[in-house]
Amino acid sequence: MQNVFKHGQALLALVLAPTLIYGQTQGGTLDASFGTGGKVTTDMAGSVAVQADGKLVVAGSAPTLDSSNFALERYNSNGALDVSFGTGGKVTTDFGGRFQFWTSVALQVDGKIVAAGGGSFTNQIGEFALARYNSDGTLDTSFGSGGKVHTNIGGVSAQARSLAVQPDGKIVVVGYANVGGGENFELVRYNSNGTLDASFGTGGEVTTTFGVPQQGFSFALAYSLALQQDGKIVLAGEATINGDRDFALARYNSNGTLDPTFGTGGQVTTTFGQNDVAFSVAVQPDGKIVTAGFGLFKFALARYNSNGTLDPSFGTGGQVTTAIGGLNDGAEHVALQGDGKIVVSGRGFINGDFHSVLARYNSNGTFDASFGTGGTVTAIFGGDSDGISIALQPDGKIVVSGAATINWNTTRALARFNSGTGTAPAASVTPASLSFFQTLATTSTAKTVTLQNTGSGPMQVSSVTTAAPFNQTNNCSASIAPGSSCTIQVSFTPTVLGSVSGTLTINDNAGTQTAALTGTGTAAVSFSSTALSFGTVAVGDTTAAKTVTVTNRQTVALSFSSIAASAGFTIAGNNCLVGLAAGAACTVSVRFTPSAIGNVNGTLTFTDSAVNSPQTVSLTGAGSAPVTLSSTGLSLGTVVVGSTSSARTVTLTNHQIASLGFSSIVTTAGFAIASNTCGSSLAGGASCTVGVTFTPRATGAATGTLSFTDTATNSPQTVSLSGTGIAPVTLSGTGLSFGIVAVGNTSPAKTVTLTNHETTTLTFSGINASAGFTIASNTCGASVAAGGNCTVGVTFSPTRTGAAAGTLTFNDNAGNSPQTVTLTGTGQ
Repeated sequence: MQNVFKHGQALLALVLAPTLIYGQTQGGTLDASFGTGGKVTTDMAGSVAVQADGKLVVAGSAPTLDSSNFALERYNSNGALDVSFGTGGKVTTDFGGRFQFWTSVALQVDGKIVAAGGGSFTNQIGEFALARYNSDGTLDTSFGSGGKVHTNIGGVSAQARSLAVQPDGKIVVVGYANVGGGENFELVRYNSNGTLDASFGTGGEVTTTFGVPQQGFSFALAYSLALQQDGKIVLAGEATINGDRDFALARYNSNGTLDPTFGTGGQVTTTFGQNDVAFSVAVQPDGKIVTAGFGLFKFALARYNSNGTLDPSFGTGGQVTTAIGGLNDGAEHVALQGDGKIVVSGRGFINGDFHSVLARYNSNGTFDASFGTGGTVTAIFGGDSDGISIALQPDGKIVVSGAATINWNTTRALARFNSGTGTAPAASVTPASLSFFQTLATTSTAKTVTLQNTGSGPMQVSSVTTAAPFNQTNNCSASIAPGSSCTIQVSFTPTVLGSVSGTLTINDNAGTQTAALTGTGTAAVSFSSTALSFGTVAVGDTTAAKTVTVTNRQTVALSFSSIAASAGFTIAGNNCLVGLAAGAACTVSVRFTPSAIGNVNGTLTFTDSAVNSPQTVSLTGAGSAPVTLSSTGLSLGTVVVGSTSSARTVTLTNHQIASLGFSSIVTTAGFAIASNTCGSSLAGGASCTVGVTFTPRATGAATGTLSFTDTATNSPQTVSLSGTGIAPVTLSGTGLSFGIVAVGNTSPAKTVTLTNHETTTLTFSGINASAGFTIASNTCGASVAAGGNCTVGVTFSPTRTGAAAGTLTFNDNAGNSPQTVTLTGTGQ
């Protein structure tokens, strides 16, 4: 069987038709408008590509009596042979020998056609063959020698099997050659002008064995290549390893070196059984690699991760082996649809003959049984037919080329199939989320999630999962027909208080669906309040009781082993200790009796049979003195001796519940009670005020105390009193010194200020200075108003030498009259 998968042409088909085939097909009928009865029989087809205008380019061979020549044909989109292409619609070119054939064809961006194959040329030795044709079918003389290249890669029996055109226009070709008695695969790259790319591998080529060459029957053959988006090259083929014929898969860097990160030593060898062959390879958009071939003479389809490991999510153990119709079935070409589904062509042994077959698989590896008849198409080109190559048209139709035996002659076979109508399963989940509120350690009533198949194909659920504290049961194990549904019952069993979240996950052949789950675990026992505050209470007093209601949220009775309050708080009432039926409530009341001043924090604790035992209610209060004063000290200020200050007040508050009785409220000497609203007693919680005055008896600071003697435990309560006594009249200084003054001269004046501190006018009976001193100025006059002041200026006029002393005397009606200032000076 020949495999001629062309990554380049597959990429072109995708570029031309970004939307190809959506959903699974139903029918996949033969397109009767194509050719005669939906097929064309002309020579032997090896590969097919779709041009931008929809025409089909088919490469293969044209047999003659004792040889075969390269053959290249183009067909119109209606299946008719395009006679404008080459001579009679085909090109036959003799490279110099016999038995020449094209195995692969690809289209360049400029529309030119590149074909690769092999043939027996000089000395009957098989060689690589590569040629390029213009879009009109003529040989491209600018390419290679006379528009063609043929190269002996390294041994006899060399053959090119698959080619692809890189984005930079270079052409990558893979095949094999007989080197050293064993067939090894070859990887070659050519420049766009047809010359060998010397930068690629050794001399522009790579020769590598997939296994250890052995004498006799040993080979390492590459049949197909695909280009990754990063420019790396993936090869598929077969190798003789330990005497077995195995799948072989390898990846090369764009410079031709083996990719050591891929598989073991840069290559992957996987057996599906004995006599395994990988004939075709394609790269998915996500980087995964799909290979097709046969394993133990059955269809084989496998997918590998980008790192070369087998994808266990694809098929059974990462591979699919399916007998299409009997023994000796094989997949020869794989192509990827725009919706991610995988189309595979090949042959199946049906009713004693090999027939071309066409199958499609879902992206998860399951067989698309709705495609064609039983998921397969048997296009009877004649007995002993193969479906070798696939091309996808822009309209989604599938073109298959191959070979058929008709009237005992092997001829080219070309067929086209309609894409059919969509029958893929699709899933919807209703509702998209569930919420639960449930008592701790109890299980909620189940809520229903409905999974419906909204598509047109059967849906099979592979798993339904969630995690604790959510649980599920379901009836989704059977296949779900289109339009049908199954249900999933979800329940919630909280183990902790508060909110938790989770996910209900459903895996099926329509993908993965989820429903968001949220749940709130509530207490088995709840309280009407989680905190009681008693405010500020006088030390020794007891508050009125405050009550909390306890509710049993469980479905079973609740029993209490203890209910206790912290120090400072006491339980005043309790009807819970007899136990509490499911759903019932009881009450506990608490009082507060502070024993000291300051904040008090405590707890009311319930120890019971609930899973969240013990439960607590916080208790707070503050202890205060039984009686408090608004101030601990009063300052009466500065007061003239013999006068009385204005009153200042202090407020007394009775924080007790009971009335406060007074035995006395007194002040010390110099201070007096001016007002008193306290009386002999003060009701609980009430306040009263006492006003105090200050009458100094002498100048200077004075202190005293206001004392409340009463029935409170903190009696007596005291307020410190302070004030300052000053003289009625004061002078700015007690003496004036004039220094040395010459006899007969007069000194400059010096002044003294008098201040009247009294609340009445000060009158003077005389202001006099001793002999030798003279009053030079006087603003005092006969009187000074209350609070006012005046000045007197004095000079010194000595009549003799030596020290002189005198007095400035103020005689007035003040209590401290007379006021005097000493005067001194020296005559010279």
